[in-house]
Amino acid sequence: MKNLKEKILKQIKEIKRSHTEWYAHAEAIISGHRTLIKIPKSYTDCKVGKWLYGEGYFLSYCETFKEIEEIHIRTHEIYLSIYKQNIVKKNFFKRKALVKATSKTELTELKGFSDLLIEKFDHLAKMIEKENPNKLKSEYEKFQS
Repeated sequence: MKNLKEKILKQIKEIKRSHTEWYAHAEAIISGHRTLIKIPKSYTDCKVGKWLYGEGYFLSYCETFKEIEEIHIRTHEIYLSIYKQNIVKKNFFKRKALVKATSKTELTELKGFSDLLIEKFDHLAKMIEKENPNKLKSEYEKFQS
């Protein structure tokens, strides 16, 4: 358990990287680079969600964790909307320019939430660095039992 902090900090770093890849996929949808597109996943099935509701869930006692959870769910909603507008529906009843403008607005919103999510993960990492190792261990063990 000595390396619990290091383990969590490494996981957060990996999760941040995974999350930023999804923003690139949203950009690809709008710009028409279909080979880079990923089908939307449930917020519990992506790498971030699996960590939040799996091994990282013991951190749910932190307010920042709850904020991350809410922001993460919102990023999935926006990505799904962009995907549906541009890939699924093909927008037969909307003009292409209107769809593109809406998608760009959502992409801007997604960028804001994505940046905020990264910021919250950074805050969580700093909190973990400062956390009493015994408190961290105690919370982790409660979750494991």
